[in-house]
Amino acid sequence: MYLVGIDIGKLKHSFCLLEKETGEILVEPVFFENNRDGFNALLSSFKHLPQKDILIGMEDTGHYNLALLKFLLDRNYQVALINPVATNLTRKMQG
Repeated sequence: MYLVGIDIGKLKHSFCLLEKETGEILVEPVFFENNRDGFNALLSSFKHLPQKDILIGMEDTGHYNLALLKFLLDRNYQVALINPVATNLTRKMQG
């Protein structure tokens, strides 16, 4: 299984790709535009991997993530929305 983590921003997003079992980082954090060209650039970064083995996690930021979410769901990717408040609390608890 491969994990794609996406940090959502207003104009740009960033992502990294890792192999779940080993934790190996396959793609270091990369920025991409919040538009169709950027979304296609994202997909090209892992097009060599079987789509069924990819899980994409992204912040649920209100509306900045909606275009990307629709783009990915329309292409049948598995997407998990992550509440940024919950991740912030977890970060604080872990110090």
